[in-house]
Amino acid sequence: MASTATSLKFADGIEFSATNSQTTPLLTVSVPIGLQLGGNPGSILNQSQAINSDRNSEIVGLQVEPSKTLALVGGDIALEGGYLTAAEGRIELGSVAGLGFVNLNPTNSGWVLGYDCVQNFRDIKLNGLSELL
Repeated sequence: MASTATSLKFADGIEFSATNSQTTPLLTVSVPIGLQLGGNPGSILNQSQAINSDRNSEIVGLQVEPSKTLALVGGDIALEGGYLTAAEGRIELGSVAGLGFVNLNPTNSGWVLGYDCVQNFRDIKLNGLSELL
């Protein structure tokens, strides 16, 4: 999972801030329940054309293990000739405008993301030879 969220929230009420360096570091052992995005979530750009040397030099780009989730969550999402590969799994693209909370729901095969607490969305662009595999 790649995100421009400002913090991770956990079920026990703990919030890990990625932006407030003054916060005392906390160690928690629990599954996160969501991503808190700030007022201006950063964009995510994927141009990955990584090659899988195990499969006859096939282009896979960003890749996760079979039956897992590859998620990109932030402001604008752009795939400019980039590839995303999640064989038998899920690809989740979430583009949030302004403050928002994205629920993380664990499953046996990764994550399902929930956008019930998001009021506004941004753009998701697939340009060039971008592929979701």
